[in-house]
Amino acid sequence: EYAFSATGLKTLTIGKGLKEIKYSSFENLTSLRSVILSEGLESIGDNAFNGCSGLRSLVIPDSVKNIGYSVFTGCTGMNSITIGSGIETIPESMFAGLKNLKNVTFKEGLKAIGDNAFDGCTGLATISIPNSVTSIGSHAFRNCSSAASLKLGSSLTTIKEYAFDGCSLLKTFDLPSKVSHIGAYAFNGCKSMTELVIPESTQYIGDYAFYGCSGIVTMIIKNGAIGEHTFDGCTSLMTLTVEKGSIGDYAFQNIKTLSKISLGGETLGKGVSSIGKYAFSNCTGLLEIVIPESVVDMSHGVFMECTKLRSAVIGNNVKFVGDSAFEGCTSLKDVSLGNRISSIGYRAFYNCPLSTVVIPESVKYIYRNAFYNYNTRINGIHIDAIFYFKSITPPQYEYRIVSSGNKMYVPMQSISLYKDAMDSNW
Repeated sequence: EYAFSATGLKTLTIGKGLKEIKYSSFENLTSLRSVILSEGLESIGDNAFNGCSGLRSLVIPDSVKNIGYSVFTGCTGMNSITIGSGIETIPESMFAGLKNLKNVTFKEGLKAIGDNAFDGCTGLATISIPNSVTSIGSHAFRNCSSAASLKLGSSLTTIKEYAFDGCSLLKTFDLPSKVSHIGAYAFNGCKSMTELVIPESTQYIGDYAFYGCSGIVTMIIKNGAIGEHTFDGCTSLMTLTVEKGSIGDYAFQNIKTLSKISLGGETLGKGVSSIGKYAFSNCTGLLEIVIPESVVDMSHGVFMECTKLRSAVIGNNVKFVGDSAFEGCTSLKDVSLGNRISSIGYRAFYNCPLSTVVIPESVKYIYRNAFYNYNTRINGIHIDAIFYFKSITPPQYEYRIVSSGNKMYVPMQSISLYKDAMDSNW
């Protein structure tokens, strides 16, 4: 302990007979430039080389099984490190803040990279994770702002929150087929990525996980529960495919370049199950949307202010069209409502220039201003929507659900029922 901390030692060779370096043995030995650790060494204690700011490189031999905390904290001159195969876990913050570290070699045998392990290593240009690693900790490579290349090993299952946050030069990489969890903000601000494929193994994609990845143009999500704001700020995204899973609140909002969305799910339980609040709101480049049969929940404001949206098909298993779902879609003329919709929410199609709408028999309640269009003229042409009600029994409604001048057709045998049910506000 503190055995050499006060000496002017510059070169150190640990012979084969030594099994353990005690804690703080070389702490603050700023004169130390070169260290050779021989095979046979098994343990390096806490703070062993802490503050050795002159140390340039180090090879940790395969025989080392245990490595303590803060071993290399403050080794600000280090530019190269090789981590032997005997180390299964890199402790948290082990190399954090080493801005001159440019080369890190991991060997097979490593299983986990701890929280903040390489946080702020701004000189690191290439990150290659071996196939044995299953978990990358939170903030592990945060703000590695020079890292342009990333290779993730085949056994990786977990990428924790903020793992690669702020790696702004990081280009496109492959997510391994076993990845199941991508934490919140995991790739936040990785703006040099151009495409993304989320594998089928993925169960969860955290809130803001790819927030601000402004270079992504194409995206394929094969599975996963997408969190809130997950892809918010992906401002170059043009084509999106979501094959299976769920889409969280605000997940793709305000992406004005997004023109094509493909949602998977031909049958219930096989595909996208739900779309959260305002998930695609203000995606002003979107032209059409088909909500597949697998979707059950379609929440509030999902496509609100998608001003170029021309047509929408809503699948037969959607039960509720949420409030303001298509509000402000000022180009939307054609809409097909699924035959199991039970209610249509407040202002669901507010200010949409719909031409013909078939209200299926399943609809039991229509909320206030659901189809109201205050601007009934488009390019000077007066628009009168035509509504066909399929149900023999009129649905319940709130005040003013359509605009004046709209035409409504009801079953012949139900004319009197509809007349009794409707007041001057219809």
